[in-house]
Amino acid sequence: MQLSELFEQSHPFNYAYPVQNTNDIKALQQAFQWAAKEYGSSLPMPEVLVANHEHMQRAARQANHHTVLMGTVYGWYSQQYDKIFLSDQVHPSRSKKEAAIVVHEFIHYFQFHDDKPNDVEALENEADDYMMRYFKGS
Repeated sequence: MQLSELFEQSHPFNYAYPVQNTNDIKALQQAFQWAAKEYGSSLPMPEVLVANHEHMQRAARQANHHTVLMGTVYGWYSQQYDKIFLSDQVHPSRSKKEAAIVVHEFIHYFQFHDDKPNDVEALENEADDYMMRYFKGS
């Protein structure tokens, strides 16, 4: 079972809410524009929803999600809802590192719409590469 499926079962979609902080909305838009340009996508920006951080961690542990091995899950792209869930501890306007988390999820959004093969490691590596390029400013 995928992380998003577990999360959506254990924490219903209607408990997540849209980003409300104006500065975070602007930072999301800037991160999306960068990601879309670098990836070469003309897709519209997906909805980004805020979810309870602790609930995300429980769902990730239940799913044995690969990122749990590396640390904490701060966001993910849900194929089922075609939306991005972001931890309530992440504020993209606060730092470039936090905005880079969203870039990573935007890349997953593009990958899904490009019908990339479902090779989790390759998809994660590609998203990580974009995230690091964004963080480093290139």
